[in-house]
Amino acid sequence: FEDLITDMCGAAVECELVAPFVRDGPTSIRAHDGILLSSRKLADDLQALVENLLLPQGYQITLVGHSLGAASAAMVAVLLRSRIDKLRNDVDGKLLSVLAFASPPNLDLASALACKPFCTTIVNNVDVIPRANIAPLLSSIEVMKVVNDRLKQKGMSATDIKSTTALLKKL
Repeated sequence: FEDLITDMCGAAVECELVAPFVRDGPTSIRAHDGILLSSRKLADDLQALVENLLLPQGYQITLVGHSLGAASAAMVAVLLRSRIDKLRNDVDGKLLSVLAFASPPNLDLASALACKPFCTTIVNNVDVIPRANIAPLLSSIEVMKVVNDRLKQKGMSATDIKSTTALLKKL
């Protein structure tokens, strides 16, 4: 249920960072609201462990996730890099890296491109989730409403249509 709520909070929101997450990068990003909210909590919980134990001991950290977990892993990395100088100065992503499997879009284009040194995204070429975006979804819903209204005007319903070809002929 919590994942569903996170997914549904899909508006792009402005986020002010403590500092740029990459050297000479922006201090403000646009991010998926739900993913940002859950990732902030996780970054808050992990920051002391990363900063005071893992990095001083020389550990290399890899965050791994799939789907919503992949988007959260990338966002946690952005947040931790903005908060911890040693990570921000890690230009090649050796101290903190991300493997994101089938991540939905969660950052603005400039911020996503800035993640390239430390974030690797793996996408199956037929997976729709990495290509999902709230704007096209809303547009698709509007088109479906128009189609549904036209079908109703003709005394039909979507369940009466057995194929796309039949639908186009009826409209």
